Amino acid sequence: MNFEALEFQEGQNNMGGLRTIGYYGFIADVDVSSFPELPEEPLTIEDAAVIIQNIVMKPGKTMYAMYGTAKPPD
Repeated sequence: MNFEALEFQEGQNNMGGLRTIGYYGFIADVDVSSFPELPEEPLTIEDAAVIIQNIVMKPGKTMYAMYGTAKPPD
């Protein structure tokens, strides 16, 4: 399955403080020797959720950028 970069319409209201670009990739495309070790018993959510090491993709594979705009509640 191939994915292309997602693009959204310009000019939509974006709530301040939120990042508008996220990145995703497929685990099957990651060089497993570079995947970070996860803590067995994390003390905080940041310890469990934040990756500070570089994740290296296999040759010819890449991460994809995805733009998003949060919709304010009605």
